[in-house]
Amino acid sequence: MATFYIANPARKHCCLKLFPSHLERFKMRLIVLLCLPLCALAVTELAKEWDFLLFAQFWPSSSCIYFEHSGCVVPEQVNGWTIHGLWPSIPGSSSQPEFCNNSMKFDEKQIEVLRPQLNVQWPYYNKSGDPTELWEHEWDKHGTCAYSLPILKGELKYFNQTLGVHSGINLLEILQKANIVPSTSDTYLPQDIYNAVYSGVQLIPNIVCMYNKEDKQHYLSEIWLCLNKDLTGRNCTEANTTEQHLMRKLGSSHKVLKFKPERQSGSHPTADVTSYFKDCPNNTGVYYTPIPRN
Repeated sequence: MATFYIANPARKHCCLKLFPSHLERFKMRLIVLLCLPLCALAVTELAKEWDFLLFAQFWPSSSCIYFEHSGCVVPEQVNGWTIHGLWPSIPGSSSQPEFCNNSMKFDEKQIEVLRPQLNVQWPYYNKSGDPTELWEHEWDKHGTCAYSLPILKGELKYFNQTLGVHSGINLLEILQKANIVPSTSDTYLPQDIYNAVYSGVQLIPNIVCMYNKEDKQHYLSEIWLCLNKDLTGRNCTEANTTEQHLMRKLGSSHKVLKFKPERQSGSHPTADVTSYFKDCPNNTGVYYTPIPRN
């Protein structure tokens, strides 16, 4: 007697076990007809699992503080902000899409053609780690979730599109226009950094700081911008909505400081909102130090 089954409809593909007989062929056609709507629904649900992309950029000197004990190396060609990752995200949720398909193992050969750009725009600063470690981590954790979007489907598209987004946003110049420049002595209010980025991209960003236990100072660490699924810009949601997911990534034990920035003369109305800052102090400046050169 023939047997057949329909896979869990939450999976991408419906599975059938077939046997060669007229009766079984009839049953097969019937099951396929029943299965197609379920498969289509499953694919649709996968596409709806996340709503926007969070594009995170590192400031190299702050990354070097993070990797101080393991050693840090900044490629000579790096002279500005570099890529942390492109993360499928869900607003208002602490449970974000990650490691969506463990069978999609990272294959460096698939992005070998992008290696020159990746080395400059998406470097890994941990001197004791493999240069591809960050790329592998970002693909395994986030690229496999972005796979449901056609323009990000596969390693080559995921990394190439992210490089393209990065090439179109020069945070170093945006901050310079607001007289926020790397310095070993000056500090800058997180509110002013927010205002500068908002002026430059006309979108609400998230400002991420880090606390250095060694000197007990705060540093500007990352800037997050948000994208629609067609890679056009959109306002970011409050930074704390993805707190648990992203704090695990950053490895920080510090709580997010959810404060209402004080309105200053000339500040943007949208800056008067809680939680567009992570790990940043209220009413005191943060360091934005020059890129270290070995």
